[in-house]
Amino acid sequence: MVWIKLPVLLAAGICFHRSITPPNPPPPRSESSSYKDLWSQSWVAWGPVLTKALSWIVCLCEALTIYARNMEHSSPTAHQLLLYLLKRPIQSTAIRITPSFLGSMILLITCVSIRILCYRALGRFFTFELTIRPKHELVKTGPYAWVRHPGYTAMILGYIGSVLCAFGEGSWMRESGWLETRAGKTFSLFYFVWYVHLALGMVWRTGQEDKMLEDRFGTEWQAWSRKVRYKLVPGFY
Repeated sequence: MVWIKLPVLLAAGICFHRSITPPNPPPPRSESSSYKDLWSQSWVAWGPVLTKALSWIVCLCEALTIYARNMEHSSPTAHQLLLYLLKRPIQSTAIRITPSFLGSMILLITCVSIRILCYRALGRFFTFELTIRPKHELVKTGPYAWVRHPGYTAMILGYIGSVLCAFGEGSWMRESGWLETRAGKTFSLFYFVWYVHLALGMVWRTGQEDKMLEDRFGTEWQAWSRKVRYKLVPGFY
């Protein structure tokens, strides 16, 4: 177990947190009332809060384990923490930086970087709700010159990165023994199902947004969609 993983792990948590934090306040109901669907309603109501909670639970438990495992011989509190955090004895090097963890960091940094570029490109038009704002403009620059829905591409990368960080080799969930318990299995199943639900919902929502923008901008959107053919992945989808 290496101390250097602690700040890197917390940085990963912050990156993911930033990527699912709305850059603008919710629009008035009058602007979004025409664009309601079950997935969008559940995402806006529960998505950011629940996703952040799942991510931080795992991240902070791993951070506490790194701290307590290295301090257990000099701190009674650290020893007590390990009784709750570990379901089996582990070596001091069990929770460590691994290729899967480094891969998760690359994905999370890519995710937050693209999201920030999207926030800047769209400005006040970027909301988590399906919305046409007053004086709305069709943004075709920045990451929107690559694909039509780069914010969703970024989030799907972030979900994959979060799962790798939480469950990959050398992670707290993998090494602590919690995955062998009923509670750990239930938590893990919910974690995976929730993230798959979000990712599939975002793929589906690209069609909803395309229709909304085509209705609003007409031939301008059609010309842009012919130039930027792909929704999420250049050359693929």
